[in-house]
Amino acid sequence: MKKIILLILTILMSLLLVGCGNFGEDKSISFVKEHLYMPDSFEKVSYDANENSYVGRLEFKAKTVGGLKIQQVFYLNLKNNNIEVIDTKKLPDDKVKFLFERKTDNFINMLEEYKKASDLEKNVKYAENTITNIYEETHPDNHKNESSNNSRYNKYAQQAKKCNKILKDYRDMYSAIDENIKQILLKPSDEEKYLKVTSNFKNSKTEYTKKVEDQVYYNFNDFRVDENFSRIDGVDGKAPYQGKELEGKYIGSYVIDGIKRGLKLSIFQDDGIYKAIFEFYQLDGEEKSEEGSYKCYVAYYFYNYDLAEQYVVRGYEWIAQPKNYKMVQLVGRINDGVFKGIIPCMGTFELRKVSN
Repeated sequence: MKKIILLILTILMSLLLVGCGNFGEDKSISFVKEHLYMPDSFEKVSYDANENSYVGRLEFKAKTVGGLKIQQVFYLNLKNNNIEVIDTKKLPDDKVKFLFERKTDNFINMLEEYKKASDLEKNVKYAENTITNIYEETHPDNHKNESSNNSRYNKYAQQAKKCNKILKDYRDMYSAIDENIKQILLKPSDEEKYLKVTSNFKNSKTEYTKKVEDQVYYNFNDFRVDENFSRIDGVDGKAPYQGKELEGKYIGSYVIDGIKRGLKLSIFQDDGIYKAIFEFYQLDGEEKSEEGSYKCYVAYYFYNYDLAEQYVVRGYEWIAQPKNYKMVQLVGRINDGVFKGIIPCMGTFELRKVSN
């Protein structure tokens, strides 16, 4: 009995939607006219219906507030008593129309899938172009000495990781999506190809691989520079500069975003812990900058996997902080009294020891 009642209701609903024209046409036109600024300016161009999904497609012309007559397309959900406009504003109409004309019973769900896929698709070209540019930028024939620029390679590694994920997510999505949607999406390249970036202090390089690789790069944020790690004499006895050799005043400069600032770095021991005072100031003839200072820990790192010995200076407490200034981290080597290296992903520094 329930099935019979449901069948009767379905037939009545269909008859109501059909009216005198195509499925749902009269109700769709009435609905659109009610929401126009100038209803009398309405001019139907075409109407089509997907009865399987209870969706109508109405193409029409109407005047705007300024009196300009423009052509528009509305997709209308006719399943409920209250007609609703289906949001397709950010999607190309030729592709939405293609899905609509498949006359499937799941057009609305298919449209939602396409929206998500389209968002991923927009990022694919960016990812492919970025990976190509990185590879060309780091090709040995173009940059024979690039291996020494670890800060740059670290940036490349992080970009490659992001782009590889975009390409992998899109490929996985494409393989699982509805066949109808596949026909209006960008097909992934036949060759599954990603970029691996290796960045260390001896052999930085980029190479193509057939799988998503974990990027191998010197992640300076992972350095533990704290009270425990600043006992340099206790690191396997390998630190080349210890005690009085490391302690002292270093003077020089550092460069960030093209701005060169003066720097005084005073390294000392405090109850067996290596610390420093980082003082920065404006140099004569250079762009205006503020003066400030902060306290730092100094730690020594030794690696056996292609990474050379490094001293790391990381701030932990401001003494005098100018407005909008942040602490920076120094990573470098000390040779013959010269402490030289990088400020990760930001710039470089060079200091010379002037006193003990």
